[in-house]
Parts: sequence; structure tokens; C-alpha cells
Amino acid sequence: MDHLPSIGFITVCLIFGIPVVALVGYYGHEAWKTWLEIGLKRDMVAHGFKAQEIIDVLAAGKTESCNASLPVPPLRPVKQPAL
Repeated sequence: MDHLPSIGFITVCLIFGIPVVALVGYYGHEAWKTWLEIGLKRDMVAHGFKAQEIIDVLAAGKTESCNASLPVPPLRPVKQPAL
């Protein structure tokens, strides 16, 4: 009979702990995706992409499946200093 309070405590922790872990994981994943998208935007601006090209690339990345017929703007080289 000494195990009943510990079993109840474990049950309550599991009932409330699992949703908390799920919420933390979900919002952590969303924050990570946003952080990566911001890094991609910064890199594209540094390479000289125009605003519409950045929007097109980000919109193409949010589709469910990869479609080979999507128009992808060509990669522009990084400007090298003149020698």
C-alpha cells in the first residue's frame, strides 16, 4: 500500500508532462525553422538577390512536394574584389 501515492504522482506527471513536452517541442521546432529562414534571407541578400527572387525561392520551398518545373533564379556569384 505504500506504492499508491507514488503511482498517483507518476500518473499525474505523465498526464500533464506529455502535453507540455509536445508544446515545447512544437514551438521549438517553429522557432528553429524561422531562424533558418532568416539566415537564408540574409545570405540571399548578401549574394545580391532581389526581393522578388527571395520571395519566389521561399514560396517554392514551402510546397509539399518538389516540382522540377519550378522557375528557380540563377545563383549570382559573390562579388570579388578587383585586382
